[in-house]
Amino acid sequence: MKRYLSLILAVIFIISLTSCEKIGKNDLDGAADYVDLTTDAAKEPEDTEPPLEDDVISNELSEQRTTFLAVGDNIMYHCNFTDARNRANEEYPDYNFMPIYEELADEISAADIAYINQETVMAGEEYGYKDYPCFNTPRNLGDQLIELGFDVFNIATNHMLDMGSSGLEDTIEYWNSKKEVTMIGGYENEEAYLEPCIIESDGISMALLSYTYGTNGISPSAYSEAVVPYIDEDTIREDIRRVRDLADSVIVSIHWGVENVYSPNTEQQSLAQMMCDEGVDVIIGTHPHVIQPVEWISSDNGNKTLCIYSLGNFVATMTQPGNMVGGMASFELVKKGDDITVENVIFEPVIHHFGPSYYNSRLYYLSDYTDELASQLGRDCYGIRTSYDALCKIVTDTIDDEFLPDYLTKSEEQ
Repeated sequence: MKRYLSLILAVIFIISLTSCEKIGKNDLDGAADYVDLTTDAAKEPEDTEPPLEDDVISNELSEQRTTFLAVGDNIMYHCNFTDARNRANEEYPDYNFMPIYEELADEISAADIAYINQETVMAGEEYGYKDYPCFNTPRNLGDQLIELGFDVFNIATNHMLDMGSSGLEDTIEYWNSKKEVTMIGGYENEEAYLEPCIIESDGISMALLSYTYGTNGISPSAYSEAVVPYIDEDTIREDIRRVRDLADSVIVSIHWGVENVYSPNTEQQSLAQMMCDEGVDVIIGTHPHVIQPVEWISSDNGNKTLCIYSLGNFVATMTQPGNMVGGMASFELVKKGDDITVENVIFEPVIHHFGPSYYNSRLYYLSDYTDELASQLGRDCYGIRTSYDALCKIVTDTIDDEFLPDYLTKSEEQ
């Protein structure tokens, strides 16, 4: 009996030892796990500490950029209508204006914001399509310019009343129906004129204003509510102050100056300085039908304004070689914190080419133009005589090297 009791006790003892061993091991495993959680590798990383003051400042001044491209007077003459009819195809069965612009299409579509001065009204077919001196252009052109990638259409020009106030009203209605783009320079009534026109691109907002020096002696109808924004210094100043704090930047489109004159007059210079003093960031000038200088204007309050006095013609079948030279001006608006700067300004010259008997209208970069093309420009109609070098000289005599592409500044040095 004692022997059995001894065996039983021995078994109990062995089981107890085994249990203790397992308990001890589990406890140690737990302890090991706890130790691992408190090692240096498991501690909070040092970069969770509050950011340094310099980092906060850096974040506050994070940079935003958007690109803006602007072209000048887009004027359709009868020869352009004829070209467009002759080029009609299945995609554009009535008028095909697209071949005029195809050489520049990629750059237009690539810009974040692309602006064009649409010189002539698009009042509708019932007015009849007309050219000089009183223009009315097929709306097919407007549709195709939108397709090309233009975003902002200015209509404040001396031709905006060519079809009277009713033609302007119908043109405004047409553009306002195109919700994907912004029209400036013509307003259906005073309320629409006073409503700030603000667009945004890449986090940068732009307030857009537009004015014209006149409307070729045609007065708005007393029975029309449509607003023509004529140049008036007090009005422009008031408008700038009304929108200046509503957007990051202010851009003014202005139809001014003297036709076929390559230099701004004193009125242009005075108005430009006033707009700079009031805080305008960019001035886009149109109307002279030739290019005029690009310059920086400064004010005593520290403001700096990019002023493009005239982009010249984009498309216009006119009589002088200089009328065929226009500019595609591009720049970047850069926002850092609350500050806006205008950077990377380039004035890329373009040529509106048309051949014998006014036809085969097409745009070229000046860099792609040739003496052979120049010898055909306007031949058998206006009898224009020019050359590639002569066209380059028009540009380099007018636009400062700072704003020109390298191929033009290098050619001057050589």
